[in-house]
Amino acid sequence: MSISSNLKIIIPRPPKAGSTSTAMWLMAQDDEMTKKDTEHHETLDNYQARGLNLKDYTIIHVGRNPFKRQVSAYEFSLLTNNHAYTPNCTVQDADFRTWYMQLTNLMLYRYDEPSPDVAWIGENRLRWDLDPVFFPQAHFTSCRHDAKHADFVQIEQFEEYRIEKYPDSPKLGVLNAHDTREGDHYPSNSSKSYKNYELKHWSEYYTDMDIVRKIQGLYSDDFTMWGYDPNINPYTEEPWNL
Repeated sequence: MSISSNLKIIIPRPPKAGSTSTAMWLMAQDDEMTKKDTEHHETLDNYQARGLNLKDYTIIHVGRNPFKRQVSAYEFSLLTNNHAYTPNCTVQDADFRTWYMQLTNLMLYRYDEPSPDVAWIGENRLRWDLDPVFFPQAHFTSCRHDAKHADFVQIEQFEEYRIEKYPDSPKLGVLNAHDTREGDHYPSNSSKSYKNYELKHWSEYYTDMDIVRKIQGLYSDDFTMWGYDPNINPYTEEPWNL
């Protein structure tokens, strides 16, 4: 999460949803914030457990259309040699459709746990192990107590939100290019920690309605919480029809 104790603002950081840009936006307004205040992709619950009183903060939940986010999550995982695996395959060995079609809601919403009676090696390892890039964005909103105020903002609408709620704040920094320029092959990752990765045309990921329905189901809470229409292809802005 990105936390400004001076501004009393928290922006949770679901990965592959513009979280680096929103962290920089917040840091630009609070000189006392450090990298440590923006490092972790954790839930609100985790911070409450450490004594953070959410009633003192405004929380800005910035989300991204799941159809786009999960493409980025997949390509980013290939680039970074992500270790994610399930009983069926690893993300490194699967194409986009194969990887997501075998995921289940149980895998996304609950960590697997090894048996306490066996060593965590070989066949006794976790049955599945997913990186947070595959967790629903809703996972990062989890908290036991109400905050002072919470807004849910689509990353594409952040500038309008900023002008309305924080007109004296700076503009949001540059987001990854594929947020607005799908279709061509071009570098899309702005992180300095990794090499750039490229995105293919959206039709190479969404090849039929089965994978569309799978993303709709796995990330249904994200569509609902951030107000994205799961029946609309965000690349064409027309109804899905494959």
